Amino acid sequence: GFLSYFKGNGVNIIKVVPHNAIRFQTFHLYRQWLNKLGYPTQSLPNKFIAGGGAGISAVVVSHPLDYIRTQLSLSTNSHKSIITCFKEAIVPDKAGAPVRVYGNLYRGLSAAVLAAAPQVAVNFTTYETLKEIEIAYGLHTKSNVNSSNISLFLAPFNGAASGALSMTILYPLDLIKRRMMVSQDVKNTKGISGVLRIFKETTKREGWSGLYKGISAAYLKVIPAVSISFFTYELVIR
Repeated sequence: GFLSYFKGNGVNIIKVVPHNAIRFQTFHLYRQWLNKLGYPTQSLPNKFIAGGGAGISAVVVSHPLDYIRTQLSLSTNSHKSIITCFKEAIVPDKAGAPVRVYGNLYRGLSAAVLAAAPQVAVNFTTYETLKEIEIAYGLHTKSNVNSSNISLFLAPFNGAASGALSMTILYPLDLIKRRMMVSQDVKNTKGISGVLRIFKETTKREGWSGLYKGISAAYLKVIPAVSISFFTYELVIR
């Protein structure tokens, strides 16, 4: 039924809170550290490197929840719960085999990190750069780039633009991450070698366009999500 569209949404909500909190907080921490290392706050390297670091920090912490969400959304068992998915992830495949918490809950992490670092870097760099351009043209009430001075009206548009750009550039890595998560071939879908394997298999079977399969649905999700995320952030810190 209609509610099947919301399968896994509960764990997604649980994931989003720490993920976004870590992403925004570490971004500003990394910018301060980079500023002390000689990279001015308004410089492109400062924004890009801090964004990449924030993306990695957030995905490492929240990836297990992302894995469980993916399993729930694909499961045909309507009674499957978060706890059930977690238990299945840590139970050995065979009797006497070692428990592989890392190998299961963190399946697809390499692709997730490869996607998150540049994706969040592009997000924050685009967003902060648009803010600076708007301030230069007098579209904000004050003449500096503090987050508290940005017009709330423009925040969601800046967020939408940054989300669309990052998704367009980096969607293939997100697709590879999902395929690694759901693959039954655990042995051959680990690490960078797993990323390359999925990449080769996808392009061989589906062509280069296969790397962008489902991107229209991703746009419908990511653009409003990033837009609302930045708007909420600007609203909260005022």
